[in-house]
Amino acid sequence: GLQCHDEAASEDELLAHCLWYHPASDKPRDRIARLALVEGLVAVGRATGGGVVDAADLTNEVWCFVEPEPGIWFVWAVSKRPAPAPPPDSVAVQSLMLQAYDR
Repeated sequence: GLQCHDEAASEDELLAHCLWYHPASDKPRDRIARLALVEGLVAVGRATGGGVVDAADLTNEVWCFVEPEPGIWFVWAVSKRPAPAPPPDSVAVQSLMLQAYDR
């Protein structure tokens, strides 16, 4: 997670627990912003007693969350563009995530 006991932690220290991130061209600040949103969504789901959030339907993307093992998270943000294509289905995306994990 991004939580760090050191409030003055560097970007490298904040991203140390992120094992893989795509696109690699995103700047560290952009990565931190997206990861902070993910942590916030997971925390809200747990705090409200509704369990873990498994999907978020945003304006231009569908974000899907899978925790295949305790403390290991996959989060995929799938673009809803180009517009002529049907929007992605969160259940199908989660299925692909778990298949990728099993490989």
